[in-house]
Amino acid sequence: TAPQLETDGFLAADATWLARTLALPKNATLVGLDLDQLRDRLLAQGQVQTAVLTKVFPSTLKVRITERTPIARVRAQMGTASPQAFLVARDGVMFAGAGYEDALVKTLPWLDPLRISRDEGGLARVAGMTVVAELLGKAKLEAEHLYSQWHLISLARLNTDAEVDVQTVGGGTIVFSASTDFFTQIAKLDVTLDKLAAQGAVFKRINLANGRDVVVTLESPVLPA
Repeated sequence: TAPQLETDGFLAADATWLARTLALPKNATLVGLDLDQLRDRLLAQGQVQTAVLTKVFPSTLKVRITERTPIARVRAQMGTASPQAFLVARDGVMFAGAGYEDALVKTLPWLDPLRISRDEGGLARVAGMTVVAELLGKAKLEAEHLYSQWHLISLARLNTDAEVDVQTVGGGTIVFSASTDFFTQIAKLDVTLDKLAAQGAVFKRINLANGRDVVVTLESPVLPA
């Protein structure tokens, strides 16, 4: 039996992924395959969002899948095991990631490190990712030059303060309100950063969650020219 893969994502770049995942016995026949069981094996891989398996006689198993799109990375630790890097999709599902080029993965911001457990469906999901997906999606679409400088997304205060903290590559922190339109906040951020650049100032913290006012804390006072 020869499995054939069709995907809308990156798994086809890993030539042995399908064979490893399906783990078909060497003497397997197309008639004897349990498609529901094989589908469950595919869906147990977090990267796989949907899977349709079709028997094409005499000897071909067609596998058509759609993949989750990663929007962030996270270092997660289970029990006493060493932390591992996972990719995270907008629905919070974590997966190791197969077939991706390093250059693509490196463009994804990190989330706060996690301690994780398994639930009945595999790895527990990361909460709050719908908010993160909206923020990152709008930033990437409307302000790629800002998005490219975002290093770490913290959801530590999302439930308590409805705020998301973004740490930049330069070490500054940007505070977004999760209850206010992100597009408006990103536009304010762009204007604020332009003003700071014109002054030669480096920010320590920019708070966009303070209503109409943008509160800026500088790394050091701006000296007069």
